[in-house]
Amino acid sequence: MSEHFCGTCNRLRLTAEGKLRSCLFSDREVDLRGILRSAEDDRALEASIREAVRDKPERHVVLEPDREECRLAMSRVGG
Repeated sequence: MSEHFCGTCNRLRLTAEGKLRSCLFSDREVDLRGILRSAEDDRALEASIREAVRDKPERHVVLEPDREECRLAMSRVGG
């Protein structure tokens, strides 16, 4: 990968388990299923989605030598 495109990436992915991922190269997730199954209102859901967007990384660490591997392979997330 020769260029970091994270600064312009606008993708979010929802896993089959109801976790929202803002980056395929990160294990950070927001549990939307838990929010949807709870008695919380739509504002809590919106706040969680906004949090995921706000926390999108500025660049990925795929080429970093000491990076940790992601728990899920891209193909299991939908990338």
